[in-house]
Amino acid sequence: MSLSPVDPRPPAQRGVRRVRAALSPERATVGLLVGRLDVSAHHVVFVKGVVEASDGLAALFAERGGQLWIASPLDRENELRELLCDLASELQGTLTLPAVPGTASSERLGSSRHEAPRSKGAHHDSRAPK
Repeated sequence: MSLSPVDPRPPAQRGVRRVRAALSPERATVGLLVGRLDVSAHHVVFVKGVVEASDGLAALFAERGGQLWIASPLDRENELRELLCDLASELQGTLTLPAVPGTASSERLGSSRHEAPRSKGAHHDSRAPK
């Protein structure tokens, strides 16, 4: 059995080209259910904490300010939909979440777009007594 020798040259000298660039959300989320959640920029850290604490439910990608892409496995669609609808409502955000073809929710809901009502200048604090 003969082994082929290992080329000791660095990859660039061997004709191998490596590209160092950020992975786009579109490429990183192939095969996943992807929702778009737009919230105020100061809510991004809160949303990230909630998503990370949700037992591996989803991964969060941020573009600019409060423009968030949240990706989850297709089999956790109902959990993702419930979490994102709650966050959009609580944070007065906008949610766009496509339906997954062939699932019960796609027949029931179609593509959902959730917009919480915005009050003029009022900030809602969920900790405040009602």
